Amino acid sequence: MTKQSREKMPRKTYAYIEHELSNYHRSIEKLDELKTAIIESDKRSIDENAGLGIKSTGGGPLAKTILIDESIRIDRLQTLVAGIGYVVSRLPDTKSEPYCKLIQLRYWEKRRKLTMEGIAEQLHISRRTAFRMKDKVIYAIADSLGEW
Repeated sequence: MTKQSREKMPRKTYAYIEHELSNYHRSIEKLDELKTAIIESDKRSIDENAGLGIKSTGGGPLAKTILIDESIRIDRLQTLVAGIGYVVSRLPDTKSEPYCKLIQLRYWEKRRKLTMEGIAEQLHISRRTAFRMKDKVIYAIADSLGEW
């Protein structure tokens, strides 16, 4: 029996993982923006630092600091996107356990109107099964990210 199955994840960690899952597509967009900004700043000899609107003095210490900061943000976003993507890509999606549809309805719909009960009803599964599946996804993502 693993640690995850014996102990309950702290509420704040669970909420953090749900937040990151909800913002998965925005994280992908932000990652692309940051990479593009760095590429463009190299092309312009760092006239503007990573698209932040801060005028550079030709690649001095401030420009380098900002690029380092951006690369740290890129690393963090890449870790998040890769971890979540890995788990989601390996989830079973069967009639009895429609994980992908649950994630879509719970976290990725633009206007999330359904409660977990409503999601369970729409997926033709029990309320308890829906909560179990959601927990399984959150714990798997937390494990993948090294958060639990």
